[in-house]
Parts: sequence; C-alpha cells; structure tokens
Amino acid sequence: ELGVVLRPLPANIYCVGQTEPRVKVFSPNTNDEKKFINAFVPYQVAKNLQRTEELHGNGLTFESIKDRLFGNTAIPQTQLRLRIKQVANFERKDNGIWSLKSVGEDDFPGVEALGRKVSPEGVAAYESECAGVRRLKDLGIEELYSGGSNIANVASVMLYLNGAAHAAMERKLKLKKVLEIKKRQKSPQVPYFQRAYEKLDEEYKQ
Repeated sequence: ELGVVLRPLPANIYCVGQTEPRVKVFSPNTNDEKKFINAFVPYQVAKNLQRTEELHGNGLTFESIKDRLFGNTAIPQTQLRLRIKQVANFERKDNGIWSLKSVGEDDFPGVEALGRKVSPEGVAAYESECAGVRRLKDLGIEELYSGGSNIANVASVMLYLNGAAHAAMERKLKLKKVLEIKKRQKSPQVPYFQRAYEKLDEEYKQ
C-alpha cells in the first residue's frame, strides 16, 4: 500500500525536479549521446558567457570555458571550439576572449532558445552515463564495445572466440608433450614446465 503525505511548500518554491532519469541512459558513442551533446554544449557555453558578461563585463577564454565547464568531460578541443563558434565570437585583440553573439547573428537563436532543446531528463541521463563510464574506468576497463548486435557482428565475434579457444587448446597439448618428455628425462626444469602447463590449462578453462 502506497502512502502519500502532503506538505505545504513555501511561496518562493516554484519547481520540484527529479534527481534520476526517467528515460533510457545513453550508451557511449551513440547517436542519442551525440545528439544530446550537440545541444547541451552550446547551451552551457552561451549561458555561462551571458552570465559572465553580465557580472564582469567581459567574456571567457577558451581555457576558462574548457576547465570551468567541461573539466570532467572528454570532449576533444577541436569539437569544443566548433561548439563555441556557434554561439560566440573570438576577440583576438582582447586577449583571446570569446564573447556571446547577438540574437540573430549567424542564426544564433539566443540562450533561452538553446535551453529549450536541453531537457532535465537528458541531463540526468547524460550524467548517469558519465558516472557509469567513470566507475568502469576505475575498475580498469578503458574500452567499451559499442558495435551493433546484428548477425554479421555476432558471427565475427563467435569466429574469433572459437579460434582463440582452439589456439589455447593447441598450446596446452604441445606443452603437455614437452612436460612429459622433461619428466622422463628427469630434467630440473620440470617444475617450471609444470607451472606453465597449469597456467595454460587455467586460461583455456576460462
């Protein structure tokens, strides 16, 4: 049975947002992730440029944008520069400052229009993806397979695994013969060959 408790909210609270995504979390290097980043990055840059110009009267350098907004995000510098150019102009005379474009300049729709393309669910899904990738990297997993699951890809993987299993079996059988010969010869190297055989046998079983 689900219980519900109603509490009064102060008048200055006008929105309550969810903290977990209600949509499918993006997979790395997929079209959904790229579509979100293409909308999210220009919006974040434009929003922070607007805020900085209102507070301090000037824009931001590329290093400030990269370190302040995307310090924990793996976005190549060339791609980041392309996203910045969509919403800002480079002021070479002003110590390399990027300043926000005017609405309508080079089809720039404005900060609010860019924000409407980024949903809270998308942000939560993207942050969940980044957290999952970070946990995998902490475990030592640096590369993820993100290919399709069609018949051709599955067949290629099965062919590779089958070849690897046969190769492991052949190495184990060859070493077993060598180990038997060393035992008959009473070679002092028998313990080394024995450990090598046990290691190969363990890898084959895995």
